[in-house]
Amino acid sequence: MQIKKISLLVLFLSLFFSKPTFAITPFFEEFNNNYSYTNVWTVNNYLNRGIISFSEFPDNITLRSNSYNFPYIYSNDIFPPTGNFDVSFEFQYYQSGDQFGDGIVLSDNVPSFLSKPTFQNTIVQVWQDGTNHLNYAATLCPESVPTCSFTGGYYIIYKTDNADNLKHKINIKYYNNQYYYFVDNLLIYKSIITTRRPNAIWFGNPVTVGSAPGWYDFSIDYIKVNKLPDKVIDVPFFSQVDQSWKDEEYDHSILHGYNYTIGSSGCLISSAAMVLSKWGYTFDNSLNTTNPFNLNTFFKDTKNFNNKTALFWSGITDFQTQTKKANAFLYSKLPSFELKTTSYNINTLKSDIDNGYPDIVEVIQDDQGTSDQTDDDLHFVVAKGYDDNNVYIHDPLLKSASDSATLQDLYPNKEYRRMIRLVPSQTDQSYIWLHLLSNHEAIVTLNGQKTGVDSIGNEFNEISNALYYDEGGIAGAPGYTVFELPQPTSGDYTLSISGDNTSNIKFNLATYNIESSQVRHDVDESSDTDGINDYVLSFNPLSEANNSTLTKIIDPTPTSTPTPFSSPTPSPTIVPTPIPTPIPTPQPEINPFKKLRSFINLSYRNHEIKTKVYRDLLILKVDLAEFLYSFRAYRATEVMLNFIQNSVAKTHKNQISKSAANEIISLVEQLKEDLNL
Repeated sequence: MQIKKISLLVLFLSLFFSKPTFAITPFFEEFNNNYSYTNVWTVNNYLNRGIISFSEFPDNITLRSNSYNFPYIYSNDIFPPTGNFDVSFEFQYYQSGDQFGDGIVLSDNVPSFLSKPTFQNTIVQVWQDGTNHLNYAATLCPESVPTCSFTGGYYIIYKTDNADNLKHKINIKYYNNQYYYFVDNLLIYKSIITTRRPNAIWFGNPVTVGSAPGWYDFSIDYIKVNKLPDKVIDVPFFSQVDQSWKDEEYDHSILHGYNYTIGSSGCLISSAAMVLSKWGYTFDNSLNTTNPFNLNTFFKDTKNFNNKTALFWSGITDFQTQTKKANAFLYSKLPSFELKTTSYNINTLKSDIDNGYPDIVEVIQDDQGTSDQTDDDLHFVVAKGYDDNNVYIHDPLLKSASDSATLQDLYPNKEYRRMIRLVPSQTDQSYIWLHLLSNHEAIVTLNGQKTGVDSIGNEFNEISNALYYDEGGIAGAPGYTVFELPQPTSGDYTLSISGDNTSNIKFNLATYNIESSQVRHDVDESSDTDGINDYVLSFNPLSEANNSTLTKIIDPTPTSTPTPFSSPTPSPTIVPTPIPTPIPTPQPEINPFKKLRSFINLSYRNHEIKTKVYRDLLILKVDLAEFLYSFRAYRATEVMLNFIQNSVAKTHKNQISKSAANEIISLVEQLKEDLNL
């Protein structure tokens, strides 16, 4: 027993006092009046001939020398040994040297102190040399020139004509065995595939020289290293706190007695805007840009918010369907998708990301310390990547996108409860959503099968694919109870609402047919004396025109007959309000040239139009045709439109793809018909 105790003590001491061999990731060195991680840096300053100083405002480290040596500093254990990562830093040179260079280097072979560094000590670097040039260089050929030429062992990515004393931001990503080198957010280099990985970042110059001075003084504001996901999807980013819309009213919140803004409550609509834009739905049905502001407007206008400002999630597919129909010429080749909701499941999420599908994740920010889920404070983010330990996200609460933001870092020890999945499909987008807003329970019956909670508290889960659960609110909004049923069968659904007979029953019921066309039924009425109100929902999701009806059963005895809401009763009349899907009409719109311009711009963004110059030339021709038409120069308008068709047909494929050219010709032809030319 004594030997075992001594062995354990030795093991503990060896672990406690030994130097760590794992990377500190994420790593953020701020250089605020000193090193943030003193055990990370090895500092070499021969005979103190160099000068190393720190500043607090702004935080930075400055290296300078007027002697035979320059400071030389390198890191230990800040890069992950496996997987993808990125490193970023800001630097600035202050004066021009005339003899010796110095810089900042990512290295897999740190040079020895007092020796001259060579290309063997470099993977990528930035270096101000002794001939007044700032060099961005690497020792790997670029992907575009895999058999490149080297100068002294280096591939010069870019060299300035003169010394550069401006501040610059560098971001270097290592992703799927390739380096991506960004200067001030501009990609200047992408390497060939390589397994070389840095084990250190070093800066300064380790060499000793025979004369002085001649060095370049420079400072570094910070150094960041972050692990990147093993798998990631390129998803556009929108922030709910963007200055352009953060103060705009969210839903009709004031009408419902609240005071919410997109900045406070727009996480779900911002997440939806990201996913819709990723799928290519970059304009709404009025050709406004898909962003949180315009999506908020669409959901309000189409009654896709409930009376507590929560979104019916099928509103996302409603947007996609209406937009695709209204702008068929833009979106005919884009996928449709079905809405699928599920409990949070990391394997399902990873599978979706592997297939290129970003998911929206519901995060429980605060459960208020109770088991009642209706008081939970919710937040929504977009899952876009993963590695072994993390899910990488776009968080709409951030002001800008972050490659390293993860669920685990931003929301540690939080519950990730549900996922909204948008899966490409050309089939069935039908749905039934019941949002029960009052303190009652609901049970839904179809063909003898039940889902929900009855008047004596019995729970049922018999209807295939149906879910019944309590839901919280965003940013303090009140919660509610949900019944949801994807792809429902046709028939009569009985709804029994039970509970407190002293308060009004309040619910919003939304039905979406196979093409996501919506009909909304809103109820706010007193409870019957027995505390149970019964309704019949008649719904055929396959009907081209969504004609669902909701009828209250006045007398629940077997001999009674259902009474439609439209008959005179003491209770409020409840009228179904169809939300029709707009279909483009053949008459000219107010600006009939707008769709043509929009398609040209979209084709340029999708690289179907190859150059900005050619895009601008086409837009100029369309503008001229519109100008002529506004002055009733109809013949001249027709000539200009014909000229557009002919020029597009003859333009080389290096300027425009054949498919885009054919589509423009077709759109111009349709435009001439609309204008009666």
